[in-house]
Amino acid sequence: GAAADPDTRVRNVEVEVVEGRSRSLLYGIGYLYAPGANENQHDPYLLAGYSHNNLFGAMRSLGAEAQLGISGRGRLQLTYRQPFLFGEDITLTSYLFASREPIQEIDVDRLGFVTEASKFFGRYLRAGLRYEYQFIEPTNPEDLTDIERELRRFDRPIEQSTIGPFAFYDRRDDVIDPHDGYYLTASGKYAFPLLSATARYTKFSGQAAFFQPVGRSVFAVSARGGGIFPYGLATVVPIAVR
Repeated sequence: GAAADPDTRVRNVEVEVVEGRSRSLLYGIGYLYAPGANENQHDPYLLAGYSHNNLFGAMRSLGAEAQLGISGRGRLQLTYRQPFLFGEDITLTSYLFASREPIQEIDVDRLGFVTEASKFFGRYLRAGLRYEYQFIEPTNPEDLTDIERELRRFDRPIEQSTIGPFAFYDRRDDVIDPHDGYYLTASGKYAFPLLSATARYTKFSGQAAFFQPVGRSVFAVSARGGGIFPYGLATVVPIAVR
């Protein structure tokens, strides 16, 4: 390169930037343990996914991911991410999904749409607003008790429309393999009638985790809590959202 200016000790440097790979492939295997289920408590699964992380050269991403267990449980999700909504430093993430998952003694089918907008405030705090619309139906309601079916109506399909804020404050040294630091999360959700959705409840939750190196190991502790409350004509909270 060019020699440095003897008076200012400054030299010109030419840097060539090459775009990294914009496509990625995900595959793997996993294991789900559902201790409350009446059957298929042990459920190995396969996982596969594909994503394009620079659509139209604008850092937008589009991806698909599928998970399938030997019991028939699983999840299919299509995700779109826009990192600069309206040209601002606001990230929009939207996804469609269909899933079957164990909740207590039954399996639940979910079909829904989620969209959220979030923004970083400083280096550590991310906050935003999320909206969800879901159709939820138990697949084996006969495994519920008579009280849960007749009085609490847990065997009935429901639709829900919810909106609420969330916040995540992260001071970990590494988000993948933390050895030091802590994080705090908090979220709220308000379910209200919209279209065919009839669920009515308010929900809040929070979690804190702390990590501390101890010799060559890491001491970690976590605590979480929350509450959910029906309102209006609703008398019970659906089992799928408790």
